[in-house]
Amino acid sequence: MFQKCKFMDCTQHASSRPSRDLVDRFAIIDQFQKMNICSIFNMQTPGEHSSCGYGVLSSGFSYEPSQFMQRNIFFYNFSWFVMISSLNTKMFRCDYGVASLSFILDTVVVIQFSILKGKVAIHCHAGLGRTGVIIACYLVFNNRISAGEAIRYVRFRRPGSIQTQNQVESIYQFEKFLHLYRINFGSHEQFSLSTYLQRQNALFHGSERRKLRNIPKIVYMCCKLLVRYAKTGCTSIQTNSPDFRSVTRTSEVCPTPSTICTNNLFEEENESVNTNTNCTYENNTNHVNIIPKSPVGVNIVVEALLTTQYPESVVNEAEYWKRKFNNDPEVWDDFVKNPINPLVLVKLINDWLTHLKSPVLRVQDLLSLQQNPLFEENILESLETLEKPVVCLMSLFARLITNLQPLCEIKEYQLIQRILNWLCQNQSKAYTCHQLSSSTIKNAQTIISTDSNNFNVQLPYHSRFDDSMRIAIRIMRFLIDFVKPNCGPSVEKTDSLSSYSSSTNLY
Repeated sequence: MFQKCKFMDCTQHASSRPSRDLVDRFAIIDQFQKMNICSIFNMQTPGEHSSCGYGVLSSGFSYEPSQFMQRNIFFYNFSWFVMISSLNTKMFRCDYGVASLSFILDTVVVIQFSILKGKVAIHCHAGLGRTGVIIACYLVFNNRISAGEAIRYVRFRRPGSIQTQNQVESIYQFEKFLHLYRINFGSHEQFSLSTYLQRQNALFHGSERRKLRNIPKIVYMCCKLLVRYAKTGCTSIQTNSPDFRSVTRTSEVCPTPSTICTNNLFEEENESVNTNTNCTYENNTNHVNIIPKSPVGVNIVVEALLTTQYPESVVNEAEYWKRKFNNDPEVWDDFVKNPINPLVLVKLINDWLTHLKSPVLRVQDLLSLQQNPLFEENILESLETLEKPVVCLMSLFARLITNLQPLCEIKEYQLIQRILNWLCQNQSKAYTCHQLSSSTIKNAQTIISTDSNNFNVQLPYHSRFDDSMRIAIRIMRFLIDFVKPNCGPSVEKTDSLSSYSSSTNLY
């Protein structure tokens, strides 16, 4: 019974199933509210054990979930059953069985989300087998303790929990199952972008899942810290600052259908930093240009993005963060709090994208896009033929480049080429801006067309692009021009790429 709950892990309460009579007699709902229990997780199937105790009601359970929901207590029914097939019959067994690992993962993710609002109560029939397994798996998932430690802890706090050997084995299997989902940097096994996003989304919930559904969090956070460094000269932010927001929970405001995956990207940097630019006058042989001063770290970030050979210290620090991303549950908070060399951030992006099993941007996709009759008339609509994560990543990098403005055209082109080398896994054509002489840059600036529809670069060090690279460059130029009006010194919220998101429903 709920009034006899055994306290578990300070946020979870395990119990046997309650009945309507006991709910009314002992004012269990009032007790819930006093204890700040905001959610009930019912592991039973409707109609289960209908002849036991007070039986079941029209709801299929021994109590009315609506009683709790009317008092603002959330109700979740994760029906746990195992189908057992014999020669000629099929039967469903609820008690003493084990559910699928994906079912357990879905359950503990929702529990983790519910605990953000308050404590949770979990019950099955007796509150021992299924309830004990779910709580142990939650501890493995959330606290990253071993399966053995979780089993011992649950049994210590609620004796008799986790009743069968199969249930014990399922917790150990769940621990192994989670290992693949937690790998951000694989040392041996390669994974595709779609596989990684599928695993990432299985672990995320709420606004974070909506915001990063099509973007790898590791790439997103590295880009975000690069923008922070460009604006402030440092990647870290004080935890007592009013602008600090935990990276484990992104904005609680739900995105509207008119916002793209990169909407308000790096917004916290724009809000926490005064980006008013000062202008200086620079004489040119032909005319006078008014060039706004770049923020303190822009040049460093640009140089880091164009670097392909990394010092040993940078490589070692990148390896340190890779290990933390795979093993440390607090890594995201540490990643934001600690100052990090921009070269390390770029190295992490480089290693993650180039380690994928297949390129993010494939040649066949670009060539098929070129054959789309809409491509010449409306690039925005033609992008619908690409997979959403591909366009989201390209939009992410387009906004990164836009946040580094003002840039001379040759450097902007170099950044585009560098990013496309990542997305296409074409490292052989990578280069740094130091490889270009001043005369080469001066000559190249005279032949670069800024019109995204007629962009045709002819540079001495790379005189010819294949068709797919030309298409990719046109897309990046288009995305940069599209988001550029929304990345000025103004701090106002914008609907970047709103037309595209409306037609493709990225969120």
